[in-house]
Amino acid sequence: MLCRICNKELTTGVSSHLSKKHKLSFEEYISRYPGDRDELSRLRSIWLERKNTGIRNRYKDTQRKYETSCKLCGKGLTLGVAVHLGKTHSLSVDDYIKLYPSEAEKISQLYNTWRNKDSKSHKGKKFTAEHRRKLQVSHKEAMQKYKGQNNPAKRQEVRAKISSSKRRKYATGEQRVRDHRAGAKFREDLGLFFRSRWEANIARCFDLQSIEWRYEPKAFVIDNSGVTYTPDFYLPELAVWLEVKGYMDVKGRYKISQFRIRYPNESLLVIKEEEYREILLASSVGLSSLEDDNIVRALLKNKEVSRNDSLVTLLKSLEQ
Repeated sequence: MLCRICNKELTTGVSSHLSKKHKLSFEEYISRYPGDRDELSRLRSIWLERKNTGIRNRYKDTQRKYETSCKLCGKGLTLGVAVHLGKTHSLSVDDYIKLYPSEAEKISQLYNTWRNKDSKSHKGKKFTAEHRRKLQVSHKEAMQKYKGQNNPAKRQEVRAKISSSKRRKYATGEQRVRDHRAGAKFREDLGLFFRSRWEANIARCFDLQSIEWRYEPKAFVIDNSGVTYTPDFYLPELAVWLEVKGYMDVKGRYKISQFRIRYPNESLLVIKEEEYREILLASSVGLSSLEDDNIVRALLKNKEVSRNDSLVTLLKSLEQ
C-alpha cells in the first residue's frame, strides 16, 4: 500500500512515517483518506502486537516478581529503579528506602537484580565468576579508600568551590542549568537564573518596592547523610528565608521539616499559592508585565487590581 502524500510504500511502521514525514497523526491521515482505514488499521495492529509481545518477553520475569509503583509519582518501577529515582526525583535508592521503609524489600530486589545482570555494552560476553569477584574486590577497595571525608567531592571546601563556580556560571547565563521544569531559565531583566516563574515574579515585586533580596545564597546541611537544603530567597531587612512552593511533594516537605528542626533560630516562610497571590496584589506591579502563570492568568481574568501595600508589612504578618 502506498502513502497518498509521498507515494512511499507503507509498512507496519505507518504511524512513525506519518508523524516524521508529514507531521500527521494516524487519525488525521485516516480522516483525509477514509478509504484506507481498514488496510492501515491492519498494519498498525500488527505493529502494536509485535511491540507488546517484545515488551512482555523482555520483562515477563522481572515484572511478575518485582514490579511496584513509585510512591512519589506513581510510575511503575522495574529494573531501572535507580535511574528513575536519580533522574526524576534526585534520590538514591538508599534515600528512597529511608523515606519508605515498607518498600525496602521490593526496591532492593529490583536494584540487586539489575546489578547482577550482564552489561549490554559487552555485546553478549559474560564475566566469569572469578572476574566478577575481582571487580567486586576492587570496587570495595576504591569505596573504602574514598569513603566519607576521604572522598574529595565530599569535602566541604571542594563542594563550596564547585557550588560557587556553578552558581556564577548559572547566574551569568554562561552555562545552562539542566532543569526539567518549564519555568527554569535565565531572566534577562533580573540578570539571574530562576527555577520557576513564581520565583522570578516575586523577585520583580521585591525590586518594585526596593526590598533587598538574595536568591539561593546558602545551602544548609539538614541530616547526618550530608543532604543539603537551599531556601529560595533571603531577605536581610527581615532576616527571614523564603521558600516558594507551588506544589509540596514528599521530598520538599522532608527538607523543610528537617531545616526547622536543625536550625530553630532561622526563620523560614513558605510561600504557597495563597501567599503568592497576596504578594502579587500587594506590590502594585502591573500584572500584565509579569511572566504568565496560573495565578497571574486567574488575576487578569477576574480583573483584579494591584494594591499599593507594603510587602514588608505583608511578610511580617505572614511570618506570624
